[in-house]
Amino acid sequence: MEVFDAQNYRDFVRTRIENMPNRGYGQLGKLADHLNVNQTLISQVLSGKKDFTEEQGILLAGFFALNNPETSFLLQLVRKERAGSQKLKEFLEKQIEQARKEAFKVKHHVQKEKDLSADQHAVFYSSWIYTAVHGLTAIPTTQTIESISSYLGVSRARIADVTNWLIEVGLCKQVSGKIKVGPRTTFIEKESPLSDKHLSNWHVKALESMVEKKEDDLFFSAPMTISTEDYIELRKELVLQISKISKRVEKSESQILVAFNMDLFKV
Repeated sequence: MEVFDAQNYRDFVRTRIENMPNRGYGQLGKLADHLNVNQTLISQVLSGKKDFTEEQGILLAGFFALNNPETSFLLQLVRKERAGSQKLKEFLEKQIEQARKEAFKVKHHVQKEKDLSADQHAVFYSSWIYTAVHGLTAIPTTQTIESISSYLGVSRARIADVTNWLIEVGLCKQVSGKIKVGPRTTFIEKESPLSDKHLSNWHVKALESMVEKKEDDLFFSAPMTISTEDYIELRKELVLQISKISKRVEKSESQILVAFNMDLFKV
């Protein structure tokens, strides 16, 4: 569930936790630690006996890695539940509905744009982590900040920043508490300066992976002397192989994230 779909913050919290790995087992304890409260209080709040304070609402937004507009909306939901009069509650409900409509407008606008802008391209290809996180959101088992953080060995805060940016530009979307591949696409031409950056990002990542020496990884390097004619033919064969691999990847089920680098150059 996206926070803008929620009618009250309790439903949002319950749904988000249930959609975490293992149906959120152990997450209430982590949330209690994050809010610096007893887990009993969390249970009382979710059952409707008590309410979170606005200060706890800010921490709650941080736990779920919400961006600024989402945090503001969540706080409005908290304020509504804590309202001391019906008139104040009705006033806050109108503000909440207006914020919900504005969020929908922004989301709809993002989805209408097919490719990224130049500035957005620059951010996306600035680090391997953006393309890695985007790829992982296509895999059912890595569609939460927690699971992506664990998979990549990158801090939860950093993954939250990346996923929020990906959602903001439309490369990812939130569906029922899951982060999935969004409606927008991205592609860079070989002549683009960002192409070199993208290649170097993943070559550096390959160097890091070599140290781990995983049994099923494959690395190969072979300086050689060959004829000019054979060089041309070898290049053609590799281009055909890349095309063949690309077609296979298109039909393949998303289960694991891998990196495929290939180089052939004259020294």
